[in-house]
Amino acid sequence: MLEAIREWVDTGVKAKSAGREKFMAAVAMNALGMLIREAENPVDPHDAALSAELLEGRASLATPGLLPKLRATMLAKLANDSPKYASLAAAKARWLKG
Repeated sequence: MLEAIREWVDTGVKAKSAGREKFMAAVAMNALGMLIREAENPVDPHDAALSAELLEGRASLATPGLLPKLRATMLAKLANDSPKYASLAAAKARWLKG
């Protein structure tokens, strides 16, 4: 359904608009694209338990496995929100190597 709405905004609204309306249609298409990618690859960056552990000093970046987990979560969220981000591929290559 989101893809159908995105296609309609692209061909039915943006293509027939100018100025601010065309810009706002592009913004709407970007937001719909984010929702589509999030539905295809759900990422929940909110971890209340981990936040509490970090704030209470029971966890830190020295905690085994925490930094790779944070990096993977951040990269997945960034890929959903801004897949064309210039440094995304470089960060993936550097941070996700075996």
